Amino acid sequence: MPARLEAPPVQLPETLRIMISEQASGESGWTTTYHSMCSLAEDDMDIIEQMAPLWLLEFLLTNKITQPTSVKVGFVVLPWNKSGVEPMPDLMNK
Repeated sequence: MPARLEAPPVQLPETLRIMISEQASGESGWTTTYHSMCSLAEDDMDIIEQMAPLWLLEFLLTNKITQPTSVKVGFVVLPWNKSGVEPMPDLMNK
């Protein structure tokens, strides 16, 4: 448990909603892994520890921020091959 000077207590309204969500993999949108009210969070501590993403637990318990890995996407742009359309300029040889 951190000392009071390191983590002073914060009074939050008991009706304040807590929601933990993560971006759904392979889909657009979010998946909610936990939601409740502030007044019930202490009773749900075991559930929160099991359901929360690892990056969130690392942030809350060790004060470490995990940088997400960047995803590189390769692509090729090809000209449209349809009659009546002006061809794209050849930029590679200039």
